[in-house]
Amino acid sequence: MKTPKFELENGYALVTVDSNEIIIENIKVYEQRKGTGRQLIEIVKNYARELGLPIGLYAEPQDNTISEDDLKDFYYSCGFELDPNDCDGKLFIYN
Repeated sequence: MKTPKFELENGYALVTVDSNEIIIENIKVYEQRKGTGRQLIEIVKNYARELGLPIGLYAEPQDNTISEDDLKDFYYSCGFELDPNDCDGKLFIYN
């Protein structure tokens, strides 16, 4: 299992890669509203396309810089959908 880290000047994304999917473990943005989160998502999406894998994530804020509702809205705006296996409104997938 690989655990790549994608870094930009204003943040990073940590992912886990297994044979079935790429899991976004954490996205950290140092300064909000600069487009960094969206850029990191696009980098991960491109990586997923290269590997031919879907992306999964659990939308849980890691700190108080974003609310859970805003985080979910962000993932929806990036093309993610609730996973059909979701049981608490936080499991997202991107195919």
